[in-house]
Amino acid sequence: MSKQLTIGETAKRLGLEVDTVRKLERAGKIRAVRTSGGHRRFTEEEIDRCRRSRRKTATSNATQATRRRPASTRRSPVPRSVARRSSEFTTGVEDVNEGPPFFDESDDHVYQPAPPPPAAWAAHSLPAPPPKTANLAHPIGPPVAPASVADTRSSDRLRLQTIKTYGRSSIPWNTPGEWQGKTIADLERFVTAAQFPADLSYAKAFEIVRARVEEVLRPYHETEEEAKRNRKAVEESDRRRNGLIARGNEYARRESNDWDWSSRNDARSEVGKVLNREVQADWTELEVEDAVDEVLDEWDEDEEEADEDDE
Repeated sequence: MSKQLTIGETAKRLGLEVDTVRKLERAGKIRAVRTSGGHRRFTEEEIDRCRRSRRKTATSNATQATRRRPASTRRSPVPRSVARRSSEFTTGVEDVNEGPPFFDESDDHVYQPAPPPPAAWAAHSLPAPPPKTANLAHPIGPPVAPASVADTRSSDRLRLQTIKTYGRSSIPWNTPGEWQGKTIADLERFVTAAQFPADLSYAKAFEIVRARVEEVLRPYHETEEEAKRNRKAVEESDRRRNGLIARGNEYARRESNDWDWSSRNDARSEVGKVLNREVQADWTELEVEDAVDEVLDEWDEDEEEADEDDE
């Protein structure tokens, strides 16, 4: 698999600024892939393809500019003798302007224009330097042409799709399918070009989408929290009730410890049945002991009556 580079590494490879690479990617001049976090990544093949394309474009533009340049602006070779005489003309202007003064006192101070410089000076003046052209050894490329309407729309669709994908990835994995469907449908309506313009950064867009997902899932989370509290309350109630029953059984064993074996086991069994049937989580320990005493007292009275009948 080809190595994927960050936007900073890609800009360094191409000799461009990071903002320029970002504009090229939006204009479709270089293709990027997105990570699950929404970051741009560029493959080495795509960087090489972009570099070759930009060199070809720069070479073509420089050739066309040379062909279109007027003949008057093209630089012509200058003989060394002419260049030497030109330097003498430029350093000795006072010697060349030999003509009547600008104001002639003999003519009642009438303005007299200065004569033009000698023809030799004008003929041998240095031509203007040629316009600067792109340095093909280290191309920075021509100005990026405005993207066409089709390219802009395609870039906008890709950008919105990236934002939607991030929104879907923000849905917790254990969310029921029903709520996942509701969230995805809401993202399709919410993520639009008007809501997320092109000048809005991905970081801010992801923050807005994450907040939207949390808002849509809030009723589900509130229901889950309520159910969790109820389950916890039931578990706490059962734990307290079982503790009270255990304490009542222990109290019954202590109170019937001196009974005969048969009566003691039957009484304790009856106490366990009564406790499981009647004890509630909001009972106190004293109420549990009173319930045990009632069962033991009734059992003790029945035993005494049975003994009297036997006699």
